[in-house]
Amino acid sequence: MKRSLILALAVFALPLATWAQVAPKAASNGSVTDLGSLAGLGSVAYAVSANGDMVAGISGGTGNENPRAFRWTAAGGMQDLDPNGDDNANAYAYGISADGNVIVGTYGHYPDCNPGCAFLWTTGGFEWLQPVPGGWISPTPYGASKDGGVIVGSAANYCPPCGNHAWLWSTNGYVDLGALPGSTGGSTALAVSEDGTVVVGNSNDSQSRPTAYHWTQKTGMKSLGLLPGGSNSYATGASTNGSVIVGYGETTQNCPYGAEYCTTAFRWTKATGVVELPILAGKRFATTTGVSADGKTVVGYAQSNCCDWDAWRWTAETGTQAVSDWLAAVGVDASAYSFYSAYAVTANGDGVVGQLTNGDAYLALATSNKTGMPTFSPKPGKYVGSVTVTLSHTSSNASIYYTTDGSTPTVNSTLYTAPIDVTATTTIKAIAIVPSYPQSAVATGKYTIK
Repeated sequence: MKRSLILALAVFALPLATWAQVAPKAASNGSVTDLGSLAGLGSVAYAVSANGDMVAGISGGTGNENPRAFRWTAAGGMQDLDPNGDDNANAYAYGISADGNVIVGTYGHYPDCNPGCAFLWTTGGFEWLQPVPGGWISPTPYGASKDGGVIVGSAANYCPPCGNHAWLWSTNGYVDLGALPGSTGGSTALAVSEDGTVVVGNSNDSQSRPTAYHWTQKTGMKSLGLLPGGSNSYATGASTNGSVIVGYGETTQNCPYGAEYCTTAFRWTKATGVVELPILAGKRFATTTGVSADGKTVVGYAQSNCCDWDAWRWTAETGTQAVSDWLAAVGVDASAYSFYSAYAVTANGDGVVGQLTNGDAYLALATSNKTGMPTFSPKPGKYVGSVTVTLSHTSSNASIYYTTDGSTPTVNSTLYTAPIDVTATTTIKAIAIVPSYPQSAVATGKYTIK
């Protein structure tokens, strides 16, 4: 469920044109919702609650179009977290607690929050976190624990020297997370486990290479290392207790198209160490942004050049899939949408948030342990003389098997390859098989011929 912001400015480089909010695209196994935006100026979702009923992120605002932090709910839609709606302020929401009651981010306003203040938001409004000790400025929270009692992020200092500073905040105040041994620069905390005990992010190593780490109070900051031949790595998410950590990094091995280097996602456990995840087909650079509470579902975005981003989702069973392909496989019609990025995932892995190519934030919810049933066209019913029935499925990878004698279809039944001519009253039963997913339920259509 945890996520972190890696390329906030790149995300908002998208044209923030006016787009109408689109109603949810519903299906028996889930839905896709375009969350719209504040003042029609585009938005991006960076965080989602455990059950997917609350989303937090950034939207273009009114007036001088400064970014605004938002909270979205199905009942209330998208709401500006700043009750004053000050056009001279900017606010960024990056993290949300599992119950959705705490949102964290940064707020900028002259002169009281210049260059920026860290905030903790609840239904009671903003609570400003005290300044980071030691003269650090622009504190930016990126993640919160399950109850919001632990917040992690980074702060900057005035140059020279230049660098970032990873910190953890709780009601006891700030803890300086330090940096890797011999570090020649700073560090950043990008996510925290739900129980608040494990912090992940990146720190410069002794050779000035950004390197993924995990931190606990007992062990301090420990490097997760670099990928083979790589010069950087970043840890961006952690499971409930931190036993699974995800991230991404540069590598020179097994790159697509024989490329000299690429960026690949990874998943770490104590037992396996760092394990690279397959890059989405057709892409060269993969960024990991979130992981489910149990560590079994990973999300992110991938690209092959500057602008062809595509949201992806990974599980051990399905491998790396485009979000659109995942939705299609489980029977959610998402054909009206194009998924630009994925930034966070719900606790059970069945909900993803990010940004659509139209510039709006989205929430995609699905039931991943089910395959959508085939559909019939025209609809079952009464027809005169005869009718030609077409069977279809939202996934292009689906194989459909059917019977016309009323028996339950199996993989040994007739494989659907062409429309079925029905000249007498017939009951068609069909199932769909999608690779790596369970068999669908049986779809039944009775055609009565008069």
